[in-house]
Amino acid sequence: MKQLGDFFLLRQLGRGATAQVYLAVRKQDPNGPRVALKVFHPGLWSQEDIRRRAIAEFDAISSLSHPGIVRVLEPFWNLDPPAVALEYIEGMSLEEFQRRLPYILPEVAVLVIIEVLSALAYAHEKGIIHRDLKPANILISEQGRVCVSDFGLAKMADASQLTMSGTILGSPDFMSPEQARGDTTSPKSDLFSTAGILYFLVTGTRPFSRHSPLATLAAVCDAQVEQVQSRNPKLSAELASLIHRGLSKSPAHRFGSAAEFRDVLIHYLNGLGLSSKEFGLEKWVRSPTDNSLMALKTIAETLTAKCEKLLQAEEWDRALGTISHLSLVAPESAALPRLMTEFDSRRKRLRLRKWALPGAITFAALLTSFFFFKPVASTRPGVAAKPDPESIQSAGRTTRLSASASTNGPVRVSSKRSKVELNVVRFDVPNEVRVFWDGKVVKGSTLTGQTSGYHEVKLERNGSTPIVQKVYVNRREPTVIRVR
Repeated sequence: MKQLGDFFLLRQLGRGATAQVYLAVRKQDPNGPRVALKVFHPGLWSQEDIRRRAIAEFDAISSLSHPGIVRVLEPFWNLDPPAVALEYIEGMSLEEFQRRLPYILPEVAVLVIIEVLSALAYAHEKGIIHRDLKPANILISEQGRVCVSDFGLAKMADASQLTMSGTILGSPDFMSPEQARGDTTSPKSDLFSTAGILYFLVTGTRPFSRHSPLATLAAVCDAQVEQVQSRNPKLSAELASLIHRGLSKSPAHRFGSAAEFRDVLIHYLNGLGLSSKEFGLEKWVRSPTDNSLMALKTIAETLTAKCEKLLQAEEWDRALGTISHLSLVAPESAALPRLMTEFDSRRKRLRLRKWALPGAITFAALLTSFFFFKPVASTRPGVAAKPDPESIQSAGRTTRLSASASTNGPVRVSSKRSKVELNVVRFDVPNEVRVFWDGKVVKGSTLTGQTSGYHEVKLERNGSTPIVQKVYVNRREPTVIRVR
């Protein structure tokens, strides 16, 4: 059995760029509590900057006391090589745990990330940035406790950055763009990494992974991440948008803090009826199948009730999004066809109301006479017309008509005025309205040379009942059909 100082090294737990981690027990108490002993690589420890960074790490994180952060127990700088004893978490890393997550219930992954963000919120308040968040550095105990470990790259936010010469610190797959470029990091750099981990948990794939570390770094800096829903179609649009916001290239477009990111995710779960009392990670770990079925049932019932309220409130986009989410969670739900039928029915009634309400007054008034301006002659054949001193509009100009003895008599126009077009029908209707004149589709906005007398006009709009009306064309004045 390997030994180091006062410790027996039982087995290796992990290996990183600067250290190896062993499961260890103290020689004087071999049956006592086990620890995770982080042993620094001998060659690296001889470098002054690495030694300074390790000591700064211990000073920074030894004061942290949070259930979501692995505790630092004691440093052993006098050992060769030096080591640090850490709290040992019996369980597995997120790298291993991801394979247990239900593809059809990504909300379990959200539970994990909420705990990670709670730990980060605490650390950030203390001025500590992790800078190397990845699935391998997050542990899940056998009871479902989530712990962030290996603050090996943590630093005080207001301290100068300690790095190895020519080395970028962090894991490329989950590194923020600013860190990949070598720029100054901030708490929002950890938020980018956390969103990348959530992407990994719900899809099983790394968001920017390429064939080599350098290509991955380039993708982190410049490439747009593939839509998370294309890798897991069971994700709701709302959750997908939260993940992509966290993965924004610009820190300004991410969440304002770890606490804000956490609270948004809690609100998302609450909106699905998954309160922390009823749906927790510890409960799920104890009984994954039963809790997954319970959660899916709760989500389906909550989405159904939510959609019904949205339909009543005529919030069509949100209602359709809710129906889409319900179809992902419970594709066999009996509520789906009913909600879709109600959605279509209500939308159709709304279109009819929009057509018939404020448009009904316009149609009723305009289609009764179809004349935009006051007639000069009677619209009934055989009735003599009387001179009308009032003006009408024709071709964009104002013209006064002289006296006429009958509807068939000539119209005399003052030589100083523009000549009025006769037997002309003009249409002023929205583009979506189709106009039929005597059974033929009208192309354009003007018909000329129409015979005096009654003609049939039909107006059609998709989803509405056509309006058919008889219109009398008078050769004395243009007939204008206007719909608004």
